[in-house]
Amino acid sequence: RELHEYGWKVMLWNTHNLLPTDPNYKYGDEHGYFVKGEDGKTYNIPEGYGAGGCLDVTNPEAVAWWNSLYDPLLDMGVDGLFNDITNYIDQEGRGRMVFSDGRTSEEVHNLYWLLFNKITYEYMKEKTGGETVLRVAGGWAGQQKYSTVWAGDSAATWQFLERDIRATLASGWSGIPYFGYDIPGYSVPEGAPSPELYMRYCQLGALSPLMQFHSIARTEPWFYGEDAVANLRMYGWLRENFLPYIYSLALEAEETAAPMARSLVWQYPEDQQAASIQDEFLLGPSLLVAPLY
Repeated sequence: RELHEYGWKVMLWNTHNLLPTDPNYKYGDEHGYFVKGEDGKTYNIPEGYGAGGCLDVTNPEAVAWWNSLYDPLLDMGVDGLFNDITNYIDQEGRGRMVFSDGRTSEEVHNLYWLLFNKITYEYMKEKTGGETVLRVAGGWAGQQKYSTVWAGDSAATWQFLERDIRATLASGWSGIPYFGYDIPGYSVPEGAPSPELYMRYCQLGALSPLMQFHSIARTEPWFYGEDAVANLRMYGWLRENFLPYIYSLALEAEETAAPMARSLVWQYPEDQQAASIQDEFLLGPSLLVAPLY
């Protein structure tokens, strides 16, 4: 609530699983609220971020219990959540996890993202009176009804900056208009990003549907020098001044499903050259974005 006084909103990382050491795990296990194995017992994913028992999203009682775990956070003033890691469901593709409705993890693998995002968003919307936002790293057909989406763990490299442009356009064609990516790239396979890469990511982000900083590397501009500070100050100011325009595009997307970031061929379908261009786009009908990379 103190952060709210300064105009900040609070969003927390959220996953679908509980480790056996979590104080809430025992209750969920005893009541059958986690996905089971072929032996009828809770199937604990052995390792990784998705380790432990996984919420059975097809069990209404399990969903109600799980949602109640958010209440203390909401009472503290948390505004939104971002869902991650549900790709660990049946990662080996063997269908060894069994849901309460009889389907296996092989059948529910892709749907799990969508169902988990749906129950999360609907509960948060109910509890906050609609004043919430959900950010997710994946989904399935119909995902756009429940959340914004980000590109997952992009790397802090020039190659991934280009890929994030294409991912933004592909999401728009797929009916997901509210899309972003990690600035300046999440993972660091080649070490910390250079100041130039950091600045180019900031410029691209400022003129994308969503702008978000999230990385293993430092995200504060002063770690990249005075030029980076000046660059972010200018492009942050630019985005702030474009927000009414960006907001109008969000409303248009809600009403018509038009992408916010539009491939050139969307705007110029008769232009054969436009159909081959994948590294620039129109933000709405009026602003051409041609990133440098």
